[in-house]
Amino acid sequence: MIAALITIALLTAAGLPFARALHPDARASARTGEAFFIGCAWIPIAMFALSLLHIRWSLTSILVSALIPALAAFAIRRTSPATSPKTTLTIIDLVTALLIVLYGIYTTLGMWELDFWAIFGMKARAFFDHGGIDWHLLTSPFNAFMNPDYPLALPLLFDVHAIVNGAWDHRWIGLLYPAFTIALVLVTRPLIEKESNSPLIVSAMTLTIAALSFTRTAGTAEAPLVAISAAALLLLRRGILDDDTRAIRTASILLGVAAFMKNEGIAMVAAAFVAVLVTTRSWRRAAALWPAAACAASWIAVVRLFHLKSQFLQLQATHLRELPAMARALASNPPEHGFFWVVALITIVVAFREAKRESLLGTFIVVQLLLYVATYLATSLPVVWQIDQSWTRLLSHVAIPLAFVAFASAVHERK
Repeated sequence: MIAALITIALLTAAGLPFARALHPDARASARTGEAFFIGCAWIPIAMFALSLLHIRWSLTSILVSALIPALAAFAIRRTSPATSPKTTLTIIDLVTALLIVLYGIYTTLGMWELDFWAIFGMKARAFFDHGGIDWHLLTSPFNAFMNPDYPLALPLLFDVHAIVNGAWDHRWIGLLYPAFTIALVLVTRPLIEKESNSPLIVSAMTLTIAALSFTRTAGTAEAPLVAISAAALLLLRRGILDDDTRAIRTASILLGVAAFMKNEGIAMVAAAFVAVLVTTRSWRRAAALWPAAACAASWIAVVRLFHLKSQFLQLQATHLRELPAMARALASNPPEHGFFWVVALITIVVAFREAKRESLLGTFIVVQLLLYVATYLATSLPVVWQIDQSWTRLLSHVAIPLAFVAFASAVHERK
């Protein structure tokens, strides 16, 4: 457990100089959450570079390659942080804290999820034993089942823990998952407080966001993707509303971090670009997402350069004839937390006049889901089976943005 806590602290320390330079006027707690998210990309990038240079991973090599360059960010001139009101805690916040603790207990019971053993955990263990990224493992046609084209950030984070621990331990890396939830809460709490003056309402929304970030699939990239992308989108929304260049810039970096977690994160970058362009009608605003696009493009380039091919994606024109069956499969796989979705959608309908103000998040949700449906047309697996296995999980990616649309609409409808 101590090694896991040190790993979380190390990730935060690595990202803190960048968060400080990117968003100096953010609340200290929010900047800490941003730092953790950024560190979850920066240290894997350093490990990737070490592998390309054939330098074996060690705690010393990672510290030198990640922390020393990060310190250069402290040289960037910054303004004094703006003063912000203190957070008022309520009994609901105690419930949120308790749930996060229980979630941490759950994620440390053991990584039992199949995708951990076959994909994320297998890669991480192989890389740790190899002392770096094992390109032969990823390029071998016999290992296509482990999705070699998946971004490597999460397996590399597991390896950071193993290096700090001095040995592979798949149990305590589970503490990374509540850390993602805590970082999400730290980043989004000030954004929630800007929408409502009621401490109880703010605490209730914080609880909702935290709960929606929990995942049953411990050991996969689902929870990191949900937490990082949600923080990025809510920060992007606030940045556009306030015309805050720093917030937009930080949100773009966080979207890039999400792209390093899973291929769906790359789709999120595209969906966010479309949403910004459609809602602001400003190419300048959309172009501000270039850091996210650069992150997504860099991983696509790695996939092409190293020939990391997945056995599951190739255009299947025959799926076009299965559109009716696809529609039935989508309808028969409702999202998790069904009651929440019903309440959120009813709230949006009732407060539709104010919901139009949330067109950025609304457009993102629609575009992202359309991209997911389009992906089903490219699967080489039976399309209905693929929908049955993944649609409910994919809907969880947009649950927090949907919750925030409902929350903001209801709050402003009361005013």
